[in-house]
Amino acid sequence: MATANYEKKGSIYFVGASEKFPKELEGVIEREIDNGRFVRISQKIDLYRSERRGEFSKRLFLIDEGFSAERKESVACLRKNFPEANLCMLINDDLSFPSIISEYFQEGLIKSVLPMNLRIDLWLGAIRLMLNGGHYLPADAIKYMGHERPSSAAPALQNHKQRGRTMNQFSKLTRRETEVLCLISEGHQNKIIADKLSLSEHTIKLHIHHIISKLGVSNRTEAAAIFIQKENHSPSLEA
Repeated sequence: MATANYEKKGSIYFVGASEKFPKELEGVIEREIDNGRFVRISQKIDLYRSERRGEFSKRLFLIDEGFSAERKESVACLRKNFPEANLCMLINDDLSFPSIISEYFQEGLIKSVLPMNLRIDLWLGAIRLMLNGGHYLPADAIKYMGHERPSSAAPALQNHKQRGRTMNQFSKLTRRETEVLCLISEGHQNKIIADKLSLSEHTIKLHIHHIISKLGVSNRTEAAAIFIQKENHSPSLEA
């Protein structure tokens, strides 16, 4: 089989056994996410290829938890060769986080963890967030990180206590601010958000400033991550 083509901007690479990632989900990614070209890495040699051009640093590697546990040296090499890429561990059951999460975070190999059983809209939102440079870490994963707080996970972990309070602050957002935050969580940039809401970019920037202030977060990426977590934990209405 042909080796993975790393010369694709915005590409999403899956590392793991083929049956761990449904073909149907691959199709959803390519339909719903801009530049969401999906590539399955089928040859081990692809994990050891160096990144040749810095401009192709904006990519996402989704690594199955089974592969992560068995091939730590391969994941470490992937991190070394693609230092700017977002490496995310896919978890098949968020009620049973593997013990390797703590170890991988401590060594700076991964910065994101994504359960496979999220609602599809939230799952795609997390993918968009990571493609735009953000990191996703489920709130429930914190207790599996161990007592030592690794420096590589500091941005997510240092703000965890604050997130409990932040969940109650969403009620402070106006309807428009909530709409803006929703679009941010889907990975849209200010210009696109402005077009979608028929507003100026300046107005969008003001809304984002107010959102960050009201939620008590540091930046738009953190606000988006908390919004996705909030939506994931919100009860669904059944007909």
